[in-house]
Amino acid sequence: MSTEEIGSYFNEIADRWDGMNHCSGEKLRRIVALAGIQKGDKVLDLACGTGVLTGYLLEATPHVTGLDLAENMVALARKKYADTSACFLCGDFYSFQGKCFDAIILHNAYPHFEDKEKLVLCLARALERGGRLVVAHSLGKDHLNRVHQGRVGNLCRALRAVEVEADLFKDAFSIDYMADEEDFYAFSGTKIGKFIRR
Repeated sequence: MSTEEIGSYFNEIADRWDGMNHCSGEKLRRIVALAGIQKGDKVLDLACGTGVLTGYLLEATPHVTGLDLAENMVALARKKYADTSACFLCGDFYSFQGKCFDAIILHNAYPHFEDKEKLVLCLARALERGGRLVVAHSLGKDHLNRVHQGRVGNLCRALRAVEVEADLFKDAFSIDYMADEEDFYAFSGTKIGKFIRR
């Protein structure tokens, strides 16, 4: 899979995305809580889509940046949150050269990042020392893998047990939470000191 293919797919379904997502407010608040956001923190909503999580992040801090590959998704997010302080950017996170954040949340998009080693490095570089990372899905892994197999199997990697995925992050993050439930999947942690932004 390529970033161009992924971006093209999500551009095509952008106008249907909100209807395809059935994320309860309870789950979204649970995800935001894992980030431990303090008022004034700078937060990156990575692979933000149409801004499903944005409103909940804005409840915690006014400094919310959304980043997504699909320009149609970003355009919808900008329209939805035009009267807020949220900022939305279109681009590839692997080449992102923006500011450093206090927290990054990757919600409902982790399987679409093929190069996990590069992802970990980019996440560590984009976070302040001690910054928080949350990787989460509003579905359990088995349900999610079935959905992806039927729709976008060539544009993602199957989600594995949370311990296996979280282990990929151990050199850059101190993982302090893992959930591998029937209808929820997440791991989160804090950037460790030796990974310094270059």
